[in-house]
Amino acid sequence: MMEVLPSPRDITAIRPSEGLRVYSSDGVLLGHVAREHREFLPITEIPSDLQLASVAVEDRRFYRHHGVDPRGVLAALRDNLMGGRLMGRGGSTITQQLARNVYLSPKKTIGRKLQEMILALQLERTFSKEEILELYLNQIYYGNGAYGVQVASEAYFDKPVQKLSLAQSALLAGLPQRPTNYNPFHSPEAARARRDEVLERMREQGYITAGEAGQAEEGPLGLGKPKPPLGMSEYQAPYFTGHVLRQLVGEYGADVVYRGDFKVYTTLDWELQREAERAVREGVAKAKGLHVSEGALVALDYHTGAVKALVGGTDYNKDQYSCATQARRQAGSAFKPFVYTAAMDSGFTPNSVIVDAPVTYKGAAGKPWRPQNADRRYRGSITLRNALVQSVNVVAVKLLHEVGITKVVDYAHRMGIRDDLDPYLSLALGTSGVTAIDMATAFGVFASGGRRAEPRPVDHITDRNGGVIVSYRPQVRQVISSTTAATIDSMLREVITRGTGRRARIGWPAAGKTGTASDYKDAWFIGYTDKLVCAVWVGNRDNSPMRRVFGGTVPASVWADFMTGAMKIEETRAAAATPAAEEPAERPAAPAPERSEAREPQVLRVKVCVDSGLIARPECPNTRVIEYSGAERASAPRASCNLHGPSATGSGSAAGRTITLSICADSGKLATQYCPHVVNKRFAPSEAPSDTCDLHKPSNPTDVDGTLW
Repeated sequence: MMEVLPSPRDITAIRPSEGLRVYSSDGVLLGHVAREHREFLPITEIPSDLQLASVAVEDRRFYRHHGVDPRGVLAALRDNLMGGRLMGRGGSTITQQLARNVYLSPKKTIGRKLQEMILALQLERTFSKEEILELYLNQIYYGNGAYGVQVASEAYFDKPVQKLSLAQSALLAGLPQRPTNYNPFHSPEAARARRDEVLERMREQGYITAGEAGQAEEGPLGLGKPKPPLGMSEYQAPYFTGHVLRQLVGEYGADVVYRGDFKVYTTLDWELQREAERAVREGVAKAKGLHVSEGALVALDYHTGAVKALVGGTDYNKDQYSCATQARRQAGSAFKPFVYTAAMDSGFTPNSVIVDAPVTYKGAAGKPWRPQNADRRYRGSITLRNALVQSVNVVAVKLLHEVGITKVVDYAHRMGIRDDLDPYLSLALGTSGVTAIDMATAFGVFASGGRRAEPRPVDHITDRNGGVIVSYRPQVRQVISSTTAATIDSMLREVITRGTGRRARIGWPAAGKTGTASDYKDAWFIGYTDKLVCAVWVGNRDNSPMRRVFGGTVPASVWADFMTGAMKIEETRAAAATPAAEEPAERPAAPAPERSEAREPQVLRVKVCVDSGLIARPECPNTRVIEYSGAERASAPRASCNLHGPSATGSGSAAGRTITLSICADSGKLATQYCPHVVNKRFAPSEAPSDTCDLHKPSNPTDVDGTLW
């Protein structure tokens, strides 16, 4: 133990460190996190306000204990027992925090805590209180890549530490406990509350008067110009690296992460990451004339949850807030698959029919809400398969109303959406904010037979000698049935082949969904192949609207660009990994099949009635030929249409089949957009009403409601 202590006079060398390094899965150095961004100052050049603020908030009995505070240890022990786990900072004195820099380890163990306490006692016998405080203020991590008060002062306030005000000193002193959470550039309200807490503790302990505290609390934060964290602009894949660091800080604390001698091996695929960055950069640049300034992309291996590529924006130096993992943006129609998933488990099928017709619900403040379709037209009776493929809004809202909002919210959460969702019917149209990484996780459930794999950016962590300290295993669990997943998968494949996502066709079998928020503020495409699931978002950071950018345009094009490159990379790797077979003595000459023919499974073509979703009869007025390939063949209709022709009377295959219609509660006829009271009822096809309500008329011919699609 004693051999790790510094010489009494060599106080600046208390902990030599190689620093924490972050690597991609294929060995590319993404960042050397703990390059020292510090400038050592003697205690005489550090303002007394900052010294006292640090003592007040971190260790109020600093000048009275001998390295370990018994009261603090007992309080921390109580909190740890109540919390059910060993806390990292509970009961630690300033001296212990300094000692922790010698024994950094991601593992929070009682043994490490005891080592920390023993070394703290030894430090107190070696150094004076002034020297310990001097070391602490020059060593501690303040966030934004800054170690020590001098660099932190320049990073946050653009001024040397000697010129800090009382309020600025209090803000700085409050950062080390949670430098990410209290970062004033990203969380100004949290930083202000923490600053005021420090000022109140200084007042309670007699370091400042009530008047001085009140005056400081009334003042502004006094920040300088926001800038990237020191060193981060030098990193590869900085949005991904920042995501990794935030996760590790949340698990192990800032001291461990930013001052550790560790190697973090991530799941990032560097070749795919370069493809992702290029696709987002070029896609946003091409759409500049449509007022698109920003984009994000997340690609996951949905079998293991490994994050293979992550782009949080087009320019990290301009804005470090990640649009992939931190920004909550409206999902638009990309949320509809969750509604349909809950519906499939509630007795509906892809061939269930709902009438796409005007409907009115009670909205905010009792005002009527009339969802509308993007093209402002109605299709009448339509199958759920076609409604999802064409992204019909009214059908999604009616379906949500019948299935129940609570059930749909539960399905979205269990599949991977972690944010709170607004419990309103407009949820069917994606009015709640979600993150790109959550959307990719949730869509991976459809691709993997109903299994959800938690997104996993880190594979394992080693010490400086290569010994594995922590290993992150895939966390996968079944969240919906494989049958339901296959059903939604077959519908999402048609979104690309004949629906709103046609621009996402890439020559490989794929499935996905478009999403566009109101006023064109957000546009999405989330899709997958047999290798990856990928979510793409485009928009503007200031939430300003784009110029008629739909999910099926710019985002689908970016998705297709990235996935085409990604699939070629995967194919090349698979070919390189497959050993060449021995050549036969004689090989019969045969033309090599085209790549697409070799890849595409056998296709079943069925002429389908658009209204019923079943095999078309000669009497069916609206028909379409639909192709079913691979696993989709199992979902092809087997029965003939029961809405047209001889079986429309309810006999034969139509027996027991129902359709859902929106009915005016007053007239009993098909509801219009002007009916104030609307109910959904199921009818046998032969008993369904065909007349529309004639009791209710428009009160204002110019009344038009907007919606999302």
